[in-house]
Amino acid sequence: MTSPRMAIFSPSLQAGGAERVVLSLTEGFLQAGWNVHLLLGSAQGEFLADVPAEARIFDFGSPRVAGAYPRLVRYLRRYRPTVLMSTQTHANVVAALAFLLVRPPSRLILAEHSAISYNLGPPIHPLKGALIRFLAQRLLPRADAIVAVSQGVADDLVRTLGISRRDIRVIYNPIDLQRIQQGARERVEHPWLAKRGVSLVLSVGRLNNAKDYPTLLRAFAILRQRRDARLLILGEGSERAMLEDLARALGIAPWVEMPGYVANPYPYMAAADAFVLSSRWEGFPVVLVEALMCGTPIVSTDCEFGPAEILAGGDYGALVPVGDADALAQAILRTLDDPPDRDRLRQRAREFSFEAAMTQYLNLAQEL
Repeated sequence: MTSPRMAIFSPSLQAGGAERVVLSLTEGFLQAGWNVHLLLGSAQGEFLADVPAEARIFDFGSPRVAGAYPRLVRYLRRYRPTVLMSTQTHANVVAALAFLLVRPPSRLILAEHSAISYNLGPPIHPLKGALIRFLAQRLLPRADAIVAVSQGVADDLVRTLGISRRDIRVIYNPIDLQRIQQGARERVEHPWLAKRGVSLVLSVGRLNNAKDYPTLLRAFAILRQRRDARLLILGEGSERAMLEDLARALGIAPWVEMPGYVANPYPYMAAADAFVLSSRWEGFPVVLVEALMCGTPIVSTDCEFGPAEILAGGDYGALVPVGDADALAQAILRTLDDPPDRDRLRQRAREFSFEAAMTQYLNLAQEL
C-alpha cells in the first residue's frame, strides 16, 4: 500500500518558532508512516541542517514567498500530494492561489502561527497589507481546514478576516519536550552561566520589531540600578545595530551580550535566573514552553496572543503590559527575589507535548 504524502510549504527554515514547528511536523508525520515533502520558498536558514534525512526537500529558489508560486503550481500538478499544509499568512495565500489554479485531488490545510492583524500592519506598506488581507479573506475559507496555534490567533482570524469560528481548529504547536531535556544537559562554556551572586536574565528570539527588545533593554537598565545582573539575548536579526547602540546609550553595554543565533539555547535557559519575553505580539510563543520545560522562571508581556494561555493567566509566570519598561523591570526583580518552584514549571510544560499536538494533526489529516 502506498504511504500518504504530506507536503509542507514554508518560506524558509530561518530560526523561528513557526519554522521549528515545521520541523516538528515533518518528524511527526514521518514517524506516523507518511512520506514528507518539504517545500521551501528558499532552502536556507539555521534549521535546514536539522531536517530529517527521510524528508525530501524542494527548493523553489525564491527569497520572496510570492516568487515561489510558479514552482508550487508545477509541484502540485506533478506530485499531487495527499495533503498540502502551509504555514504563515503570506505562504497560505500563495498556497491557496496555487490550489485554486491546479485543483489537485488533494486536501489543503492552512495554519496561522501569529496574529494577522499585527502581521499586516506596520512596517508592511499599507497597500501591500490591504492586498494580502483582501486575498486572505477570500482564499483562506477555501481550505479544507484552517488551523490556529492558539485561541487568541483563532479569535484574531474571526475579527480580522470574518472567518467563522466553527471553521477554525485550534491545535497548539507540537513541541519535543524530550529534545529540550536532552539539550539542557549539554555543557556550554560561558562565564556568566557560573557567576555566583550575579543574576542572569535571558531572552531568545529574532532581533526584530515584534520582539520589542528596546523595552527589555530599558527594563534591564532599571534593574541594574537595584541588582547586579547580566542580560543575554540569543538570536539574530535586522535590529542588531540599533539595539547595540541603545545598550551603549543606556550605559549597560558591558552587562549585555547578544551572541547571535545559538542552535541549542536550553543550557542557557536551565542556568538562567529569569527568562523574559518582551514581545509586542506573538501567536503561540514556543520559547515560553521551552523555558518552562527547563524550569526557568518567566516574565512575559501580556501580549496578543499566546503568553496568557501558556502561563495560565499568570499562574506560571509574571505577565506585564506591553511596552512598559518599568513594569517589566519590577516583575523581573520580584521573580529574582522570589522564584517559583521549577518542578511545577516543568509539569506545566508537559501539557504541551509533541504527542498530544501530533495526534490532533494526524487525526485532522486523516479525516479530511
